[in-house]
Amino acid sequence: MYRKIGFTLTLTLAVCFGCCNAWGVGKITTDPNASNPPSTEVSMGNDDARLSQKISYCATHKSVLSILTNLSDISKVKLRAGLNNNDWQVRDRRMNIYAKDTTLADLMNSIASVMKFTWSKNSESNPPSYRLYMKRADVIAVENKALAEAQKYTEKKEAILEKLDDASEVSPDALDKLKNDNPYLYAQTVSGAYNALKDFFGAYPPAKEAFLSGQEVSIAAVTLPEAARNALYELLSANWKINPMADGDFPEGEANNFAFKTLVIEGANSRLQYRGVYKTASGDLNGMMMNANIYDPSSDKAKVQGLCQIAALEGKSREEIFAEFDIIHDKVRIESTARQSGDSDKSSSTSDTEPLKDDFITSSSDDPALKKLVEFMIDSNTDHCGLLSDYLKAIADISGFAVVSDSFPNAEYRANFPKNELEVKQIIDKIALENSYKWKKHNGVIEFRDNDWYKKRSLQIPDAWLNEWKNECINTGTLDIKSLTEISALTKEQFDFNFHNDEVLRCVLIRYPDADMNAFMEFYNALDNDKLRVASSKSGLDINILNQDEMSKLTKMIGIGANSWILERMKKYPDKIMLRLDRQLPSSGHSITYRFLGLIPWLFTIDYVPSPGVNFGYLFTPEYIKPKPDKQLMNNQ
Repeated sequence: MYRKIGFTLTLTLAVCFGCCNAWGVGKITTDPNASNPPSTEVSMGNDDARLSQKISYCATHKSVLSILTNLSDISKVKLRAGLNNNDWQVRDRRMNIYAKDTTLADLMNSIASVMKFTWSKNSESNPPSYRLYMKRADVIAVENKALAEAQKYTEKKEAILEKLDDASEVSPDALDKLKNDNPYLYAQTVSGAYNALKDFFGAYPPAKEAFLSGQEVSIAAVTLPEAARNALYELLSANWKINPMADGDFPEGEANNFAFKTLVIEGANSRLQYRGVYKTASGDLNGMMMNANIYDPSSDKAKVQGLCQIAALEGKSREEIFAEFDIIHDKVRIESTARQSGDSDKSSSTSDTEPLKDDFITSSSDDPALKKLVEFMIDSNTDHCGLLSDYLKAIADISGFAVVSDSFPNAEYRANFPKNELEVKQIIDKIALENSYKWKKHNGVIEFRDNDWYKKRSLQIPDAWLNEWKNECINTGTLDIKSLTEISALTKEQFDFNFHNDEVLRCVLIRYPDADMNAFMEFYNALDNDKLRVASSKSGLDINILNQDEMSKLTKMIGIGANSWILERMKKYPDKIMLRLDRQLPSSGHSITYRFLGLIPWLFTIDYVPSPGVNFGYLFTPEYIKPKPDKQLMNNQ
């Protein structure tokens, strides 16, 4: 059985902007923005009396298409989304809107401002209609900005690698100073974690490349070079010392006592995940799974982690560390808020050499409407932990302003507000800061935009894809190999961003993609249709016709299963191995089993005797179970 260890090497710099072109997955379409934009670009003014009507409207994480359809029905003003029906880059974007008695013109202007869209007016229709789209120049500028942001993350990661070099040269005096100045760097250095990570990256360069590029790499750990295996063992041992969650002593022994099964390097999430087993002194085998997150040493999160890690080094118990954690976290957060609030009125524009400046600048604190004192109460239990949208709606309720924001999948957020009255601006500043948002006030609307807007918009994929997969889940109870092939073409970041908050797909794919699925799909996708057809036949596919890339992916798939003896048999009988793709329908349920079977000389025979097939790699398609109806709800109906 695997023991889950929340383990602390650390960095949350994270983004794979290389995945930003979701069209590259291969399901869709032409670029709708390649066509000429509509005529008569406008900012909503007073030339159309219908736009001055007051609107009350509430939308939480709704698509722009849905929002404009709703507003059209309410106002009787025709509002269209996108240049055409394929323009998912406009139509599928999500927003939050909380407005009461707000002019339609103000809402339209704020929608365009938050999302960097443009309105056009069709004066030839009677009455005029309006279309929301994104100018081609802005599309290019946003993509360039995303690439520039990705480069900044890469540079930060390179700076972290420089810290690895510095860690081995720190003097005792410098260590004492480091303990106060940067607890995280101190813990990583004293424990030996940074030296071990440096050795691991040196012994296995693909790991370093994945870390820098943001790409995920799944490694059959049995294929790691010996030096890399030893460095990984030292890394596990070092991080156990500073892990507040560690249970007991780290297993004693040598690196070869660890049956390293899989190492997943999530470069974009800056995490190493180890799965395998180790042999105890008595000869028993214990399972182990450990996550190593690599934080930016200059981040507030690293400071919190570092203080906890020092406590672990000093021998404090988990209970003692957890008792101090909230105090440490709040102290660091307060320091961060004080530091950042001093810059809240400064422009956050990028340099003049960058392609697109950020026009979100916090409103002046001299605005009288923002100085109004209010008591911030959110409709919830006392210990409230909710989504950002809950707090945005509460801002609209207590301030009298409308609120318009972008909307991305958000983790729950816990806010602690004093019971005394605060200025509206203080409340907005706190919520924006703690959720990494910028905000500004425009007329009677508070506009919010995510600081990571460039990154997050690049991770979204079209609703049409998601709807197709969801319908397949609902109708068939699973996703077959064709859909899984499409899904495997997504990056890990796209997968997490789009799937884990979906009410259907998260039930099916919460464990996907894992290392076994990735390895299977990499090999499956490497084979062309002719080779797949032959592999699906009874006789199977001669592995000698595989090219170098295909053979590499086959070896990886076999190694992920820790079946090292298969690799040895392949070397011994290179001319006598056939590969067959087997598909088994379920006797119950909906999950389909796919296996690549190797027809090789049997393990315990000398002569060539074809076996039913040795498992080279397998895939179980996920099973979707429809939720049971709520009995109480049915009774009420």
